[in-house]
Amino acid sequence: MKIFLDSDVVISSVISKRGAAHFILNESKNKKIISNYSVEEMTRVAKRGKVDEKGLSYFINKSLKIVKSKKSLKKIKKEYKKYIKDENDAHIVAGANQSKAKILLTYNTKHFLIDDIKKDLGISIMTPGKFLQFLKSQEKS
Repeated sequence: MKIFLDSDVVISSVISKRGAAHFILNESKNKKIISNYSVEEMTRVAKRGKVDEKGLSYFINKSLKIVKSKKSLKKIKKEYKKYIKDENDAHIVAGANQSKAKILLTYNTKHFLIDDIKKDLGISIMTPGKFLQFLKSQEKS
């Protein structure tokens, strides 16, 4: 299954080796995707000393596929503004849509208009913990 990761999920997986995000980034069944704009965002966070740069680079190169948007951030913000509460998250919805992901994982679910995204784009938004519960329910079926 294709899952698109918000930057906060990747950063969380680097910070904590025990959380749901770390487990998801290290499992191999699902295709994990981020955007080139997410990479830029995470690199800025790492340079501020908030995250281990080597650990972040390792996860990006080992575990993630990067989709590159051909659109500028300005165009993305304009096109996807109806799906977000925080304009800085427009590239997340755009990347998930471009990659044809069915699930977008984020710890900031309140930043997204979840019902509109599901209805218009067919993308479900959930936290990493909820995603793990979803996977376990699929195994039981």
